[in-house]
Amino acid sequence: MNARVLTRAAVALALLAAPLVVSLAGRLPGIGADAAPPAEDFTVTAQPVSASVQRGRATTFSVSVSPVAHFTGNVSLAASMLPTGTTAALAPSTVRVDSGTATSTLTVTTSSRTPIGSASLTITGKSGPITRTLDLVVVVSAQAPPGLSLALTPMSVSVAPGSSASYAVAVSRLNGYRGTISVSSDARLPAGVSMAVSPKDVPAGGASPIPVTLTLTASTRSPASVTSVTVTARGASGDRTIAASGTATLVVDADRSPEAFTLSGAATGELAPGIAPSAIELAVTNPNDRPLHLTNLGVTVTGTSRADCTAAHFAVRQYAGSYPLTVAPHAREVRLTSLGVPAAALPTVAMLDSSRNQASCAGVTVYLAYTGSATGR
Repeated sequence: MNARVLTRAAVALALLAAPLVVSLAGRLPGIGADAAPPAEDFTVTAQPVSASVQRGRATTFSVSVSPVAHFTGNVSLAASMLPTGTTAALAPSTVRVDSGTATSTLTVTTSSRTPIGSASLTITGKSGPITRTLDLVVVVSAQAPPGLSLALTPMSVSVAPGSSASYAVAVSRLNGYRGTISVSSDARLPAGVSMAVSPKDVPAGGASPIPVTLTLTASTRSPASVTSVTVTARGASGDRTIAASGTATLVVDADRSPEAFTLSGAATGELAPGIAPSAIELAVTNPNDRPLHLTNLGVTVTGTSRADCTAAHFAVRQYAGSYPLTVAPHAREVRLTSLGVPAAALPTVAMLDSSRNQASCAGVTVYLAYTGSATGR
């Protein structure tokens, strides 16, 4: 009898306890309507998180500050824990975070005292009581020695005897080299073929790339030939000679006969150190009874109106358009632009920005020469 009473009591307690448990569960933190909202915050990230740089040079990171839980406000950014001999600058150093991500550029500049190897630095973002940090890695390598590079275009030109071929030579300074440069070729040319390099000597300075023109002229008696022509730019860094070379091909096609034509032109702007190159608008006159097909054009600076201002003070970038250019019979002074050549492809002439005094070139007249080859087929 007593056992049956105890059993019923236990069942009754279990039934009464069930809704009590459900009621308490409904008030667990984060589940019910009374849960506290997440705290406002922000994150600091960067792209990339690791960068390589030569010692003595700089590298950059893009630092992003993104809001969390509707955070808004100003976040100040700072870099710390930098390797020895290294500086860092954030632009801007304070960003405003509203509805989206704000960014800043971190520039890390190394010096000759910066240790070679991998090193970390820390970016700290702070807004009121909130502070967030991010570690970045800079991998520092030994600085490459000063040097030169050379590009030669086109790779091959075919001309008839009695015609000229012009090649554009682009010489670039590498790794801080600022010394003088000489440009030459020791190619063994076939009989009747002559070579001219302009400018042969480039003064010291920081301009790069430096346009140089190589002109090869075949006489009317030049035999058919294929010649490999190597052009070399040389400089000196301390007691070390630096050099760079490029190779092109000259084909003298004795089965071709050159067509008579004339070239004229003039620079369209002012020449001065440090300003943009001046375009040269070339014009072609075709005296023949049939169309003329230009296959090569070249411009060189032959000198100026003053002996102490030489061609070495100037540089020409050659025509950068396509060939052939077809000129109608008996056409007179047809400009390249009227043949569909874009202005950006015209040859240009510029005055080199040299570290030496160039007052001798003030007000001079610059003399230009034009070469090319053409056929009637």
